[in-house]
Amino acid sequence: MEVHDDVLFHIFSLFNAHELITVACVCKRWNRVTNNNQLWKNIFGKRWGWNHKDKDHDVSWREELKRLDGIIKQHHKILKMIEFLWTAEADWRFTVNNLCIHSKMRSNL
Repeated sequence: MEVHDDVLFHIFSLFNAHELITVACVCKRWNRVTNNNQLWKNIFGKRWGWNHKDKDHDVSWREELKRLDGIIKQHHKILKMIEFLWTAEADWRFTVNNLCIHSKMRSNL
């Protein structure tokens, strides 16, 4: 006995993006059901807190979700680099200050 696509759709609508991508790998049929734009629209709305009733025309919600997640990941990488550079500069300043203090102490001897 095979589960109807509408039932699968309802079950899949409870999943997050990672779970939906995972079940899409099970078989061709599940992959087809998970490619429903409405499923991705719902996930997009849950993740980004966006009331998606306003716009709905010609938008691939899966691609939009991937695009925005990619931007967030890129910003995260940039923030990590800034944090690293900030720490490196602080370490450098500490080292330079210590060298200056030691050289002043030697010159006073």
